[in-house]
Amino acid sequence: DHGQPVAAILMFDPDFVPKDANGQPIPIPENRVVPEELAPPGMPRQMLELPAEPEDGDAP
Repeated sequence: DHGQPVAAILMFDPDFVPKDANGQPIPIPENRVVPEELAPPGMPRQMLELPAEPEDGDAP
């Protein structure tokens, strides 16, 4: 984000272990960001666009 605000994202709670229909744990990404396929049904989905990285010498 390089000091610029970005939209909020959906992340897994550190204490939550998602499970499949059989009660088996579902692996989650190391960064805990919820992938599109695990987002709650009906939740609007939008790809986040990060601001461009500042070039050397540019102010953030």
